[in-house]
Amino acid sequence: MERKKGFTLIELLVVISIIAMLMSILMPALGKAKALAQNTICKTNLHSWMLAWQMYFSDFDGKLTANDEWWYVSVGQYLGKNKGSRYCPLAKRTFLEGNEPTFASWILPKPDPSIEYSEYSKYGPLANGSYGIVEAAFRRDEQGNVTTEDYARYWQRIDAPNSKKGVLMAEMTWWKSRQMLVDDKPPRTLEVEEMAVGSRDFDQRLRRVTLPRHGDHINALFLDMSIREIGLRAIYSDQVYWHKEWGNEFTIPPDWEEAKWMKHMSNKVKR
Repeated sequence: MERKKGFTLIELLVVISIIAMLMSILMPALGKAKALAQNTICKTNLHSWMLAWQMYFSDFDGKLTANDEWWYVSVGQYLGKNKGSRYCPLAKRTFLEGNEPTFASWILPKPDPSIEYSEYSKYGPLANGSYGIVEAAFRRDEQGNVTTEDYARYWQRIDAPNSKKGVLMAEMTWWKSRQMLVDDKPPRTLEVEEMAVGSRDFDQRLRRVTLPRHGDHINALFLDMSIREIGLRAIYSDQVYWHKEWGNEFTIPPDWEEAKWMKHMSNKVKR
């Protein structure tokens, strides 16, 4: 009797084991490729914002206009219909949709209490996003409830001294930062509750940008219109300026033993 052609059980098991071995080799590489692509898209979105800011500064002679807290409207209008540029690909949904703060986009306070939050994102083209502006970018005047001491910290112009180190906007848990403080301490853990509290805690303002969305860094747009990666540890250093007087006020870096999850994170700033 002629034997039927086919695979034996042993042959099938060998093939399956080879496929499993190849998958175990390929999956980490695919994961890295995906993370790299997401980081590139995030930078591309910031590039769109950079073009919008350039047009804004061209119209206003390089000045950050007085009390311009509504930057997402005054600058966002230059984005046109490029709605996708408002979001990092890792933070498209708001915390109201179930995302934890690290991977959530912000949503603005409702201009009309009768509007449901579920409908609010449709209310205006710039109602939420993943990138926020650094408060020191706002040019305040005597009418803006800013003390003389605080006023010295605001950049006022894109060509101010040390502006090459100055951050204009970055990945953030809110639409703007509070005034950054040099003695802010990094969050002790990556617990959702602590990160959420940090995003609203006026004494821990740097937590709004301490986001491990891309592993060990955030992406940011600087006042010189360059886009750079800021290592999470570099956030708490004098490599980047969160306001004009940052370099003069910064003294001692944090004790990383108090925030061990960040101990081995990047401390570099690179393009």
